[in-house]
Amino acid sequence: MPRHATSSDGPPVSGFFRLALLLPTLFGISYIIRRARRRIPHESSPAAPALVPSLQPDPFAWPRLAFTGSGGSAAVRALVLAILTERSGEPTEIVIQRPDAEELLGIGPEDLVNEQVPGLTLVEDFSNAVNRLRLPGPRRICLSCRDDVGLLNDVLAQQPGRAAVISFSPWRYESAEVDSSGAVTAVSLPELLAYLPETMALLDRAECFGRLMELPTVAKSEADCSP
Repeated sequence: MPRHATSSDGPPVSGFFRLALLLPTLFGISYIIRRARRRIPHESSPAAPALVPSLQPDPFAWPRLAFTGSGGSAAVRALVLAILTERSGEPTEIVIQRPDAEELLGIGPEDLVNEQVPGLTLVEDFSNAVNRLRLPGPRRICLSCRDDVGLLNDVLAQQPGRAAVISFSPWRYESAEVDSSGAVTAVSLPELLAYLPETMALLDRAECFGRLMELPTVAKSEADCSP
């Protein structure tokens, strides 16, 4: 005789179906938790030091600018390394006198004598820097730690969009003050706020020199075409 279901048969059957309905939900929750755990180490770990292109202004958009403040020199170093290593877009050459190169970049008198880093030209004095900016060829930026950059105004006027000056003499050019965290804290003209990022990448002198010396070089006799 077939056994008829009784009320005692109900709970096991009902529990089975409840478990079957809950399993997809449990698997879904477990999957979400595993995904979240995989993301947490990546998102919470500190970012590795790097030069961030988005934090670098375009020197040719404002071709006469002085950087001041405790982070001014470090911001310019980061900008120099970004220009020399990120070879995207139109080629750009950086021109700097040897005394300024030692003060700003750590390049001593015995460094880069018979060879040079492509895109970085070391000259002996200011007149050579001016002559270099007047040559045809790539766009050029003159870096100067001294107050004679006002003499470059004629060159800038003659080569709009092709020449720029970055200085550390605020009494000569429009200026931006950068603090030790890279934040731009003050500008001499309100228009500069639209040109500069709120925070600039920074690079200290020792690290800048180390990275420069790691870059490939070419023989100076082949690369230097200055008169």
